[in-house]
Amino acid sequence: IFFRLRKMADTSEATAGPPPGASETTETPMEVDAETPGSPANSTEPKPSEEAFAMMSVGFDLGNLMSKVCQLNPKEQMPTIVRNTASNEQTPSVISFRQRQERYFGDDAVSHLTSQPASTVCDLKKIIGVDLTEEFVKANGLNFPVKCAQNTIELSLEDGDRSVAVPHVVGMLLKRLLEFARQQKSGSPGVMPASAVVAVPTHFSDKQCGAIRDALLIAGVPADRAHIIPESVAELLCYHHSHYAELNVSEPTTIVMVDVGHFQSFVTLARMTKTKIEVIATRSSPTGSGMVDMGLLRDAVKHIQDTKKTDISSLPKALARISKEARKCKEMLSMLETSNVTVETLTDEIDLQMKVSRETLNQHAQPLADGLVGLCEQVMEAAGPDFSKDAVNRVEILGGGIRMPCLQERLKEYWGKPLATTMDGTLSLTQGCAIYGVVQQPTSETTRILQSLVSKADESRRIMDTLHHVEIVPAPEVPGVSMSDEEMAKCMEVEADLQARDDKHIATATAKNSIEEYVYATRSNLDSPDMQKALGDDCTKVRDMLTKVEEWLWDMDEDTAADVYTAKLESTKKEILDGFPAISKELERQAAEQAKRDAAMAEEARKAAAEQKKEPRTDGERIKFAEERKDQGNGLLKQEHYSESITRYVQALAYLGEVYASEDADIKAKKEAISLSCHLNIANAAIKVQMYQKAIDNCNKALELQPGSAKAYFRKGQALSLKSEFTQAKEALDKALELAPGDKLIEKELKQNAKKMEQHKAKEKKMYANMFGS
Repeated sequence: IFFRLRKMADTSEATAGPPPGASETTETPMEVDAETPGSPANSTEPKPSEEAFAMMSVGFDLGNLMSKVCQLNPKEQMPTIVRNTASNEQTPSVISFRQRQERYFGDDAVSHLTSQPASTVCDLKKIIGVDLTEEFVKANGLNFPVKCAQNTIELSLEDGDRSVAVPHVVGMLLKRLLEFARQQKSGSPGVMPASAVVAVPTHFSDKQCGAIRDALLIAGVPADRAHIIPESVAELLCYHHSHYAELNVSEPTTIVMVDVGHFQSFVTLARMTKTKIEVIATRSSPTGSGMVDMGLLRDAVKHIQDTKKTDISSLPKALARISKEARKCKEMLSMLETSNVTVETLTDEIDLQMKVSRETLNQHAQPLADGLVGLCEQVMEAAGPDFSKDAVNRVEILGGGIRMPCLQERLKEYWGKPLATTMDGTLSLTQGCAIYGVVQQPTSETTRILQSLVSKADESRRIMDTLHHVEIVPAPEVPGVSMSDEEMAKCMEVEADLQARDDKHIATATAKNSIEEYVYATRSNLDSPDMQKALGDDCTKVRDMLTKVEEWLWDMDEDTAADVYTAKLESTKKEILDGFPAISKELERQAAEQAKRDAAMAEEARKAAAEQKKEPRTDGERIKFAEERKDQGNGLLKQEHYSESITRYVQALAYLGEVYASEDADIKAKKEAISLSCHLNIANAAIKVQMYQKAIDNCNKALELQPGSAKAYFRKGQALSLKSEFTQAKEALDKALELAPGDKLIEKELKQNAKKMEQHKAKEKKMYANMFGS
């Protein structure tokens, strides 16, 4: 918003650093970490990045299925989407509470919807601010069998039962999303942005709006920085911001915005100029494209009842799996005339294979189409006789559900004009929220920039013409009824308790994983010719020691404390290094070679940093910068700098995330090609540094871009096998071989996976024998 304003106010200021990307490092095998005095970790000086994050406006799109977060610095022109730890722009709105494990959020929790449904919470936007009666759960098609009472979720954990308020659960998700934004700017824990804005559906009651505000407070946002606005206003702000050049100073443009989400839809009529947005009327409905998913789910249940003579309506795991596939089928039918809902091994004896036609989709979508036309009629009626359909300059449609052709046909028929699709329905809400935080809640930094220009009359007048400071009529801030101080204090107490529990389980898992990684890395090192030459016959002795450590791990129970694992790791390292001095000498030689490679990489990084001072301003430049980062990542990958290569690929994806020319076919094709390459290479590098979940997530992202990618299925199978998820690994590798028949690498990986599966079963058998003393 203040891009040119900022540049003129302080032309000598250095531009921002490289695009965000988490740099991840791994511990060298058999090497003890040492802190460097005076390093950033030990410094008490405030970081510039903390001050930068404190100026940010953070916008949240709290979706029923997926949530997103983006941030806007007053110095920058457009909001930046924040990627999560899996490099995805969207985070599933799912939280899992499992015994003897920390809380899982988003991508990490999705698989628990089917494997652990009784401890996994979803549908957050539907359940906040309402009484969770049995009738409400059934009426709204909520499939999760979590115990609930009124507005609380009942959790059964290893250290006792807890009642958690639904706003608290939503606050947990917002807290995690806020952490993603903070990490992107390298801010320290506890640093809060200048504004945190959440958009809510127009039909939300005061109680529901208040519950959202409570969730922001529980997430740690100060009350004076927490803002709630209608979703319609957020999207209008995003439209105004991105179409500013097309608007007139005095002559208003009349626009209709139609948004169809998963569980709600709304229609808004507004007039806007460069300086004002006037909301004429808006109407919403708590129904969206999710009703089509439910229709396909009911068809599948009936299909199984008719063909298999089995009623699965009371099996939550089966229903969750069918719902996921039904949603995919709906999306495919937006492009194809027929598709399938396919679920293998739905139960021990049932596989689902149901063919669905576009006609069936239209039948399920008919009530939604009728409802949308009804909302349009209500909006025009509320606008009064001064407004007519002919006076509307533009009808903008967006949202995931609007892709169904039958909906577009009905809307086009009603309005009698072409429908525009210039806005990105997946980002408009969160971008609009972030823009609101800057435009309507200016920070002291914004004021300072404006004051610095008062004496520059000509420059100030030209800049003020382009300043997106918008008057919104009526005032958009949504009032809400909040919790009492006592209720809020109770939530904070429970959150502190759950956070301490998370920290304990994470510390234990980290300590245990450190031993497993040490054993794995040491074995790999023993396989190198140089190490075998240095150790000779002692290699066998070291391998035997590592096997005993593995057996010790198998004998440990789930309540073993983190310090026990830490002590075992240190004693194992000492025993190996003291007993076999040749290992230390070989590691020193390897470290010296690594230092040379690091020096060469540092020189490349210096050159890259010099290039990054040029900030891309067009989509073409962003594509070019992304390709350069990808090429740098490829070079680092070849040099076996795996973590650093991941950073370059993530930077490339960050640039691509700011490419907005969705209608330019050439730009779109280049964006998808570079994105596919980056995700595949991140997966490759992540496997090398034992970040198997990151590899799987990026393979899934690659498959979204190219469903027939044998390479994506192959690397996904590799990562799953290394995670000891052998059955799923086999499925992925089988699919890879189907796409690339006769591929020797895939066939070899399938054989290795089968062998590891047998070894794993043998270890499990031994473990259970020890447990039961037989």
